[in-house]
Amino acid sequence: MTLYLVYGFETTDHTHTNMAAFWSWMADRNLWFYSGLDMVLDTSWRVETQPGRLLIHHEVAFVGESGLADYRAALAVRGRDRAWEERRCEQDRWYRIVSRSLHTSPPVPMVLPRCGQAPGRGGDAWGTFQRVVSESERLSSLRNGSAFMDGSENTIESDA
Repeated sequence: MTLYLVYGFETTDHTHTNMAAFWSWMADRNLWFYSGLDMVLDTSWRVETQPGRLLIHHEVAFVGESGLADYRAALAVRGRDRAWEERRCEQDRWYRIVSRSLHTSPPVPMVLPRCGQAPGRGGDAWGTFQRVVSESERLSSLRNGSAFMDGSENTIESDA
C-alpha cells in the first residue's frame, strides 16, 4: 500500500515580497532535500491561491509504513548535521507548516452524476462514483499503524 504524507504550507510576508527568489529557492530545496532519500517514491506540489494568501500543498509518497519509517529515520540522522539542519530551517523564512496528514490513497477525481441524470445513465459516471464511495468506505475502516503520525509529533527527532 502506498502512503502519502501531505503538508500544507502558508507562505510568509517575506515570500510575497520576493516571489521569484521563493520559487528558485523551492526548486533548489526540492532537489537538495530529497536527494538520496530512495524510500520516497514521488513528490508533488499544488498551489492554491486565496485573496491575500498563497497555500502550497506538498505530497510525498512512500511504499507502506516501512517506507515512511525509513524516511523519518533518515531525516533524524540528517537533522543531527548542523549545516543540513540550518539549511532545512531556511523554510521558516518562506513558509509555515499549517497542516500535516497521512493518506492511504492519492487524490481521486470524484465523478458525480450530472443534475437530472438518473443512476445508470450517462456513461460510466455513476459506476465511477459508486467505486469511489466503496473504496473510501473500505479505507476509512483501516486502523492507523505504528508509522503513522498523530500531528503532535515532530518529523525530525533529535537526541537533545
